[in-house]
Formats: sequence, structure tokens, C-alpha cells
Amino acid sequence: MSHTITITALSGEDRDEPEYTVSGDCTGDPVVFNTCKHADCDGVETDGDTKDEERHGLTHLSWEGGWCAETDECPLKYVGDLHFAVDEFGRLGTFPLEIEWEEDWCARPFDDGSEADA
Repeated sequence: MSHTITITALSGEDRDEPEYTVSGDCTGDPVVFNTCKHADCDGVETDGDTKDEERHGLTHLSWEGGWCAETDECPLKYVGDLHFAVDEFGRLGTFPLEIEWEEDWCARPFDDGSEADA
């Protein structure tokens, strides 16, 4: 795993929001695809039968009638609230996160059942 979440305080009676930090790098994470603005792709429509392909040196996906190209962006940039991950772990410590695409980017706790790092 390339990202971790360190939970330093849980929400409760005296605290409305949990406290946590996220660290790591994007090595091995899923690839982020964004709308391609290259002259060969911008405004070029695709249909539902268009296959993913290599275009001007980048892997492209046919997405909603246009082309999306792979980027070097970290998918964690697009993850919203991580409070649910804090709630799922339910304890203080450092835990690995798994980043996935499910109609939007989300970070899922990757809890292998071991105790948290101190």
C-alpha cells in the first residue's frame, strides 16, 4: 500500500470531528484519467463501441463520448471525506488505505486485522 492514515483522535462526546493525517506516495495506486485536451483528442467524440487505445503516447479511455488520458496525478487528490475510514478502524494508530474507483474516487481502509502501529 502506498498511502496510510494516522488517526490521532476519534470523534465522540468531547469532539465533533476525528483528527487524522494521510501520508504516502502514489506508487502502485490506480491511474487517474482526465479529459484529454491534446489537439488530436479535444472535441473528438467517441461512441459506446470505441475501444480504449494508445493516442499520442498515452493510454486513453473512451469515456462519456470523449477521450480521457492517463495522468500522473494521485487519486487521493480526488477523495473527499475520510471520516468513514476513521470510523471503520475505530481506534487510534496508523493504517494502510486502498484507493479505488467506484463511480467516484474513494479511499477504503485496508485492515489486515493486525494491530495498529504505535
